[in-house]
Amino acid sequence: MITVQQADILALLSDFRCLRYSHVQRIMSAKHSSTDEQLSKMLRQLAFLGKLRMNSGFIMLPGRKMDERVIKAFDMAMDLSEGRFSFICPGMVPFTLMFSLETSIAPPHKVFGVVHVEKYCERIINAQLSACDREMTVIFILRDKEQRELLKTDCSHYFAIRGENGKYKFLKRITSQKNKEANHAKKKSSTNGESNN
Repeated sequence: MITVQQADILALLSDFRCLRYSHVQRIMSAKHSSTDEQLSKMLRQLAFLGKLRMNSGFIMLPGRKMDERVIKAFDMAMDLSEGRFSFICPGMVPFTLMFSLETSIAPPHKVFGVVHVEKYCERIINAQLSACDREMTVIFILRDKEQRELLKTDCSHYFAIRGENGKYKFLKRITSQKNKEANHAKKKSSTNGESNN
């Protein structure tokens, strides 16, 4: 017989196959106020029953392997939320995962979708996002800052890049030189029109 907390752990692993111990610890702490000692005990019991296995700081279902994209997406989501999700689930292409935060730290019903952006795949992702719900907030996990110029979406969005300390930094879209010149010309034209009137 497993507990409600243990059932939640298995449900997480069923969705995501493999997670860091720290991911599960934060979620269980936020949802059930579980201590580290309590979590370790629950995991040992599940491992004894053959429900999961633990290896080098990772927890996974038997026969499952780590998906690096899922681990990175969870790392980023944890940096944003500290595990305080109202829901979190796997996403459909191009999203690795989708989640919303507790209403105490984000507006209700605000849904985030996480997209990994590999080099030279920016145009493909732009096309995939063209059919997505405009109400969603997209978080792009980038390889480097220069990729920001190549990504275009009508959705509200952020860019995330892992810093040297291992934590993710969240960046805004940059304005290209061409766009800056176009905006400057537009403002100048508007100013000239007003002066002529």
